[in-house]
Amino acid sequence: MEAALRAPWGLAADSRGEKLYVADSGNHGIRQINLDTGVIITAAGSVAGYAGDGGPSTEARLNTPVAAALTPDHAALLIADRNSHRVRRVDLVRARIVTLAGSGQQAFRSHQVEAAAAGLSMPNGLAVDGFGFLYLADTGHHIVRRMLVPGARPP
Repeated sequence: MEAALRAPWGLAADSRGEKLYVADSGNHGIRQINLDTGVIITAAGSVAGYAGDGGPSTEARLNTPVAAALTPDHAALLIADRNSHRVRRVDLVRARIVTLAGSGQQAFRSHQVEAAAAGLSMPNGLAVDGFGFLYLADTGHHIVRRMLVPGARPP
């Protein structure tokens, strides 16, 4: 059986050239492609919505994920969950998902606010540097935010 992607958007590749992550926005999930075998599996998401924090990443609800980025140690995958107005974090070892940033409310509060309380508006782009800092395109607010990813360790 072949995997059917629907509106693939953002990509994240590991530095070893083994895995590629695809933000499958139309299917409200993140797909993992094994580049050696070509096998595609679901890494996160199930159906549209917002749910699942603390639980299995494949049972979580995402709402139009559009970007993905790996932490420097490749232990976690970060997801710009655009229509939930949040950034989600998947622990790739335990396959668990949590909300990393965004309260779900779009109202801008401040430049200096805890990540979980931040009012994000349509996060669209993610990049993680070698020190574990996440750069987030907060599209609806016309700004780029920066935060240290909890637990991120440089390689």
